[in-house]
Amino acid sequence: MEFITRTSPYEFWLACMIMLFGLGVLFLYLWGIRGIDGRRPEDVSRSLIVILVITGALVLITVGYSTEQIAPAFGLFGTIIGYMLGRMSQSSVLEKLAPGQAGPNAGPPTGAPVEPTEP
Repeated sequence: MEFITRTSPYEFWLACMIMLFGLGVLFLYLWGIRGIDGRRPEDVSRSLIVILVITGALVLITVGYSTEQIAPAFGLFGTIIGYMLGRMSQSSVLEKLAPGQAGPNAGPPTGAPVEPTEP
């Protein structure tokens, strides 16, 4: 029982309030996009993951862990967000290509390999 301090109940209830706020934001987001025609699962999941990561980071900060304890979690959160946003920009570029046009890395290479020439 030594780990329970005078501020622990406040941290607990504040973390609970942040989690409830995060769930409220998730429900508002889902309620707001339910009427959008042509929504894709990728778009919905990206936004949900961003909301969850931000809420998780706020909870970690609130419960009072030290910098050494939460730094790996923030690195993981940043990696998840970077991956999701990177996938978003990649998919938007691929959608703009014409149906008959191939992307820069699409398909097998054509022609014989070119050997470098010596100067």
